Amino acid sequence: MSSYNNSCAAVASGSLYHTSSRCISPNQEELYSSSDEYPVSL
Repeated sequence: MSSYNNSCAAVASGSLYHTSSRCISPNQEELYSSSDEYPVSL
């Protein structure tokens, strides 16, 4: 498992983003706010 702290680090398809800023989910349907952090799910 690895953590990404970039403005918008992309991980393997189907995984979640772990960033400090707004990023689009792999489904490009939901936005993850900067106040929430999601672990990388491989």
